[in-house]
Amino acid sequence: MAPREFFSLDEIFGDDDQGLLDSQGTSQAPSQVHRLREGFAEINGFLDENGRVPFNEGGQLERRLARRLAAISRDRSKVRVLTQDDRHGLLRSALKDDAVPVDEDFDAVSENVTSLDDIFTDAGGLLDSEADELFEERHIHFGTKKNTPDEIAQRTPCHDFDRFGGLFSGAKSEIREGQSETIRFAQGAQIQEGDVFILDGVMCLVDKIGERNEGSVRARHNPRIRVVFDNETESNLLLHSFARALYKDPNGRRILMDPNRVFEKMQGLSHHDRRKGVLYILSSQSTNPELAAMKDLYKIGYTEESLDKRIAGAQRSSTYLEAPVKKEATYDCYGASPRAVERLVHAMLSSQKLNVTLTDSQGRRYRPREWFCVDLETAKGVVERIADGTISNYRIDGVSGRLVAKNRRY
Repeated sequence: MAPREFFSLDEIFGDDDQGLLDSQGTSQAPSQVHRLREGFAEINGFLDENGRVPFNEGGQLERRLARRLAAISRDRSKVRVLTQDDRHGLLRSALKDDAVPVDEDFDAVSENVTSLDDIFTDAGGLLDSEADELFEERHIHFGTKKNTPDEIAQRTPCHDFDRFGGLFSGAKSEIREGQSETIRFAQGAQIQEGDVFILDGVMCLVDKIGERNEGSVRARHNPRIRVVFDNETESNLLLHSFARALYKDPNGRRILMDPNRVFEKMQGLSHHDRRKGVLYILSSQSTNPELAAMKDLYKIGYTEESLDKRIAGAQRSSTYLEAPVKKEATYDCYGASPRAVERLVHAMLSSQKLNVTLTDSQGRRYRPREWFCVDLETAKGVVERIADGTISNYRIDGVSGRLVAKNRRY
């Protein structure tokens, strides 16, 4: 039987006895809202447990939650669905008129569709199924950011990061222990030296605010500021640009200081005065005959990290003579620079420095650093004088090897 020839669309649809051309409609995903709320509940749970938003530099789960929060914040329809679930206020700014633009290019594509060719060449995803997984990275679409050049200023390595590591560690510890909290950065909020924020998932600190206004003549005070980031980078950008970046970041946060921090600022103390480290004296438990014969052999050092954690693997490190060590004394020290402390110790005890060449377990030769042949009383005296700031009034006697006041002669 010869196939029937059709001359119009009406004839085609009229001959469809089997209903093959009937519209089936687009299948709906009834659990989309449920999945969205479950996913956001995980973010709330993370903040409940850790006292902060997830960071992009965290573990695998934390990075996934950070990306999820960023994707939700950029989609106003999802934000509206989650209004009642947003008990931490993470999404409040996303519904404001001046919040981060949400898929502006998608809206533009929708308005310009006028033909079948427009539909099939659509790059905006108009034909994508709504049943796509909400949180898979390949389905997340970010609107184009329109930052000014200064807002995306290149970050450079921070060469004096040792001055800031302890501050970041302390801030994280205080957040974990509930001594500090994070809040959404508000438009028009003040920024001062020593303030700590979270920008793009990275903790950062305002180290210095310049005095010279680099904005227009009629503009508000807008100096350059130095911002140091927890990933050992820094940026030199305009004050207003930094504030704008914090405000536009859906997860931009300010870390609130505890009351003691406020008192410190009233007393004129800077953020560097808050640094806390430990000066320590260690003795070696080495069985190496060359070292075991030395009765008075001590390592004097400074750390802003956990000392116990640092010396846990002493027997595997040439820093500790590849042997267990014993803590003889520790002293809390505030506002000190690790490099300055190291220079002071070396300057005071240079004549007592251990002067040997050893071979490590890999057959490599090395010369120990920060180990001194000095009695424990003298070692403690040097550390105590460094800690209380009076070390400049003392010297090491060349004969006895003991710490003496500079005005004493014997």
